[in-house]
Amino acid sequence: MIGTEWWKNGYYPVVAFRARDGREVRFRDKVGLPRIGQGKSASISVGGPVEGVKVDVVYDPAEPERARVATAMRLWGLPAGIIGLGALILVLLILVTLNGGPLGS
Repeated sequence: MIGTEWWKNGYYPVVAFRARDGREVRFRDKVGLPRIGQGKSASISVGGPVEGVKVDVVYDPAEPERARVATAMRLWGLPAGIIGLGALILVLLILVTLNGGPLGS
């Protein structure tokens, strides 16, 4: 990561990497941190983007300019949500079955 950039209502990591074809690609990630305080001089929250930190990047080799920082939430958020919802439905079905059906008969 080469730094942060103020955009809209927060600070966003700016990342540079070299694509497989040798091109140098620079992008501002779409997931950032909200500002603390007022205006562009406000500070970012603790644990925010730090210049010089190495981050994993995912990109389509055909379109490296559309790259994103690879975070656990981006990679696993949707599958984890679907699994959690499925587990909740399964537990509810088991409880309904153990109580003799939907009407408790």
